[in-house]
Amino acid sequence: MQPVSPVHCRLGEGIIRDAERGCIWWVDIEGQLLHRSSYDGNHYSSLEFDQKVSMIALSTHHTLLVGLEREIREIDEHGHRIRSTAFEPDCAHTRANDGKVGPDGALWIGSMSSRMRSGEAALYRLDQDFQLRTVLTGVTVSNGMGWSPDGTCMYYIDTTTRRIDAFSFDPAGDGMIPQSRHCITAIPPELGWPDGMAVDSQGNLWVAMYDGSCITVWDPADGHLLDRIDLPVRRITSLAFGGDALCDLYITTAAADSAGEQQDLPLSGRLLHLTAQQPGLPGYLFGRRQE
Repeated sequence: MQPVSPVHCRLGEGIIRDAERGCIWWVDIEGQLLHRSSYDGNHYSSLEFDQKVSMIALSTHHTLLVGLEREIREIDEHGHRIRSTAFEPDCAHTRANDGKVGPDGALWIGSMSSRMRSGEAALYRLDQDFQLRTVLTGVTVSNGMGWSPDGTCMYYIDTTTRRIDAFSFDPAGDGMIPQSRHCITAIPPELGWPDGMAVDSQGNLWVAMYDGSCITVWDPADGHLLDRIDLPVRRITSLAFGGDALCDLYITTAAADSAGEQQDLPLSGRLLHLTAQQPGLPGYLFGRRQE
């Protein structure tokens, strides 16, 4: 395990692989920054926004989609706005949080309650025409998402539930998801809070554990914990498979909440890298439906 680039984030999140540009992107929510780095971390740059920025996705038009507090914005790689749509403009106590493009070519993005009020947030689907539709309500902190290798199952984390839900998914369907089932239930408190998620080529779920100092790996078929990977930071927030062979695991973290903790855990807030034994899935582009 080693850090990538010298960037320190207050709240790192939203890591994705960009195979076309040969780089990785991630955000610092509290710093209102979008970061970009080569795989090896030797070349990096940042863009600053006028709002907190919580996630990033790639499109078929070589543009980027960013989730801001009150807006989903399409930009070029230099940060210039192309188009945008409002996001929960009348909700004073929520903001955009994690999001990811699915095999249907749409952006799935959720909100979170900034005051942690149960059921105050929601999950949305943004289609190729930039029309935003609510697909799930009663959410508190919408977080990690992922899809099975064949695209027929969507996995979803509402952090405060301490579980991972699964929905039947039709990439060619209308974007609605039926009643969920609980595929990973009652994640023990000592593991932390489930946050961001990635899926490997075998369909296993890799979960960043906030306040848990670890990554957990789960078998969604039977709900068993397959592995626990301990890290020298407390707040792990998101993760993504990257590199040319998709065996590089990139991990975002949040800064320590005290000077003493930062001294004890100096990698807090850094982007971390480790080599995974199992490759991940490549991810999807906004505007391209899986065939």
